[in-house]
Amino acid sequence: TRGGGLFSIEQVGREIRDGGDNLAEWAVDRAPGLFAPSTPAVRTALRQVNDWAAGQDYTAAAVRDFAGSADCHLVAHGLAGGHSVVTLETSSRSRTRVKIPDVCAAFDVECIDTFEMLRRENARFVLGAAP
Repeated sequence: TRGGGLFSIEQVGREIRDGGDNLAEWAVDRAPGLFAPSTPAVRTALRQVNDWAAGQDYTAAAVRDFAGSADCHLVAHGLAGGHSVVTLETSSRSRTRVKIPDVCAAFDVECIDTFEMLRRENARFVLGAAP
């Protein structure tokens, strides 16, 4: 959360917009406030996160894929800003894929699933036609 609210990051926004579908249109309409840019603190955290991954027992391809993904940026934002990271990924001992929960655990960044985030935000869904 940022200021008590939810946000994502510009790297995720870019991936969504590149999809060219209804979700991409939705994201473009909300881009100015929804997708946080990287800051100097995030860039410093990004180096820490990528250095950590490179120092673990992952394959070179796994480290390269992680470094080129939005996943490493999500963890870096969490680390730099003290934010919780929300993902449906689960921890694993895979050498071929760096998983968000594993990196978060290494840096003591809170990692929660989508359902926990919805509970914390007191999300309410109302079925029916829009007014």
